[in-house]
Order: sequence, then C-alpha cells, then structure tokens
Amino acid sequence: MKKMEKEIKKFCDANGYDFYANYSGRGMFGNKCVGIVGDNTLRIMIELFCFLLDIYDGTTGYELSKMLGSPMTDNMGEEYILYFPKIEAIKE
Repeated sequence: MKKMEKEIKKFCDANGYDFYANYSGRGMFGNKCVGIVGDNTLRIMIELFCFLLDIYDGTTGYELSKMLGSPMTDNMGEEYILYFPKIEAIKE
C-alpha cells in the first residue's frame, strides 16, 4: 500500500496547497502529523478524498475514511490547516 502521507503531499503539489510535513495540532502533545493549508478546509477535504479514491483502486470510501482518521482544523490567521493526527509526519 502507498504511504498516505506521500500521497497527500502529491495532492498538495498538484493542486497548489501548502503542505505541512510535521504539524502538531491542539491536543497532540508534541506528536507530529501531516497537514494541508488553505482557505476552505471542506473543499480541500472533498478534493483530497476524490484524489485518494483514484489512487487507492478498489478501496471504498468507508475504508479510505478509516485510513485518514478524524481530520482536525486550526485557524492560521487568514487561512486554516486541515491536519490528520492519525497520519504520522514525514521523516526528513
């Protein structure tokens, strides 16, 4: 199976979103995960979900939602970050 964090980075690169490889959100106690920055987190989530369904052939939407976990959002001033606590940060 492909590494989900690398697929999310590909999605960001292809769609002009800023990708965070090591984000630590509220309640994560220093743990790091991947995130996507933009002005509309719902639109980003829908686009990402469709992108990943194309990548993960044979995977149902339900299975994909379990792979992503429960995404969270934080306000970053003028934009927001959509982050995925279940998906570990990319090791540099």
